[in-house]
Amino acid sequence: MSGYVINAQAIKYITLFESVTNSKVKDCIFEQDSEIVQSFSDKNQQSFQPFQQNERVIFVTEEAQAGKAIGKHGRNIKMIEDMIKKKVKIIEFNPDIAQFIRNALYPVQANEIKQEEKMVHIIETDRNNKRVLLGRDQRNLNFLIAMVKRYFDIEGIKVVLEIVDKGKVADCIIPKLIDTSAVYRSFLNFIKQTPPHTNLHFVN
Repeated sequence: MSGYVINAQAIKYITLFESVTNSKVKDCIFEQDSEIVQSFSDKNQQSFQPFQQNERVIFVTEEAQAGKAIGKHGRNIKMIEDMIKKKVKIIEFNPDIAQFIRNALYPVQANEIKQEEKMVHIIETDRNNKRVLLGRDQRNLNFLIAMVKRYFDIEGIKVVLEIVDKGKVADCIIPKLIDTSAVYRSFLNFIKQTPPHTNLHFVN
């Protein structure tokens, strides 16, 4: 069964965080020795850089509280990081497990997330995203599983890589091109065989 315990240190951090941000926090998790990375994104791409510290603090806010918790231009995050001397990440809780996992993975965008009984499958079409999700020795994935299990009754999470077979797409397109060419050639032959000054009427 899902469930979690918040220790004394986490309670102190939650109290501090709520007083600074005026937001509601559901949970506080200490992430140690993880390779989960911080992303700095621009308009066209995302680059991933690992944290230098071996621990960061994850605050899981209640629904619709993440924006308030982050603050304008991330002001609240910077303030909290300066106060506790640790990196901070904010994740907004959602009762829908797929959406919560998407919130937890952000800025990595999973292609599809689906649950089959008590197993969750993250479907990826990008090898680099899969590598980031797994981490070295699957430490990133294991941390994600442990976090999700705090709130949802699941057995595990699997990351599945699906590669689109471009050859199958070509097989579907080529016959249509051939058929179109055949119709065009038939039309040209018809025109050549038509006597001069014949009025042709085309019907759509």
